[in-house]
Amino acid sequence: MQIATHALVAAKKRVKRLASESNVTQASDSGTMPPIPPHMSLRPVDSEAPDNLVIRTLCADNTARWDEYVGKSARATLYHDSRWAKIICGSMGQQNLSIMAVAQSQVVGVLPLYRLTSRLFGDFAVSVPYVNYGGPIGDSTGIEAALLEEALSIANLRGLQHVELREMYPREIWQVRTDKVSMVRRLPRSVEALNVEVGSKIRAQIRKGEREGLSCSFGGIELLDDFYRVFARNMRDLGTPVYGKRLFRDVIDVFSDASEILLVRQGSKPVGGALLLAHRDVLEVPWASTIREANSLGTGMFMYWNALCRAIDHGMMYFDFGRSSEDSGTYRFKKQWGATPIKNYWHYGLCERSGIPVLHPGSGKYDLAISFWKRLPVGFTRLVGPSLARNLP
Repeated sequence: MQIATHALVAAKKRVKRLASESNVTQASDSGTMPPIPPHMSLRPVDSEAPDNLVIRTLCADNTARWDEYVGKSARATLYHDSRWAKIICGSMGQQNLSIMAVAQSQVVGVLPLYRLTSRLFGDFAVSVPYVNYGGPIGDSTGIEAALLEEALSIANLRGLQHVELREMYPREIWQVRTDKVSMVRRLPRSVEALNVEVGSKIRAQIRKGEREGLSCSFGGIELLDDFYRVFARNMRDLGTPVYGKRLFRDVIDVFSDASEILLVRQGSKPVGGALLLAHRDVLEVPWASTIREANSLGTGMFMYWNALCRAIDHGMMYFDFGRSSEDSGTYRFKKQWGATPIKNYWHYGLCERSGIPVLHPGSGKYDLAISFWKRLPVGFTRLVGPSLARNLP
């Protein structure tokens, strides 16, 4: 259940073609690459929506057409793939509100959208919950505006409080949060070159992990129990409810050709783990954890070094460390690897609310609950946490 090399090679060829069609500068013979992946820098064409535009809901009858459009769009992320509906609606029990724009029988835009409902956190829609990216992708700004107008109409009709979009560039029509950044590193063509680029301080920390007896393995579902044990422990230590194991099982199953678990052990004991997802020329780490007591061994450095090497071995051009709050501890950790911070724009279409919702742990609103959660037994948080985490976007 490892990332299929042939699938990654095909994806890399496809993104080069798509980006070339979009006039994005690609790698030359000298090895020059744009500093960030094309899908993070491309913008929709600035033009009006066609007069015959129709907005339709995503359903079984048009899923193939949705994915055909997403597959051809250089701006699409892995999270625009319709298969996420199986995970978000199946594993997490949420409602699919995704919509697509059609003109002259052709799909010209899509907006993945899911409803989250709970008495504790509210009733709202997100594009896309639990992950870093989402938002509409369309052939023009006018088409995307039509998708957003329809999303807000759906939200108002259903009595939702707001609609949240997770995007990489600003829009003027909705309120926005900008406290998160994606940390992305352009990769060299060889592990040897990476070893030189990271510098002596990083190399020393990697060697420390090796001296402490750390080992790394890659696999699929057979590593899930050990990965989840580490992940659940770390979430408890952070004071955050943990996702259910089924979420990760379904991600590995649905994206079997693009997912992989990295597991770090000290002897036979799991002390670190990451779930890797490959999309086109980017290897991303949406979920990763280490055991706090093992951090002094250099576990985090050892884990990310192996993940970066894995990306290079598979011919990836970029490594996405995931999002962080600016100048936080995780931000500084990723920055030392040479990652470039890329501003995230989380837009909010407000219905019942008068301002942007505050659902993130760093707001201070949940300090007491976080402190209490950290004191709970890990086994109890694994039992109770998933029912809470499923409603945290």
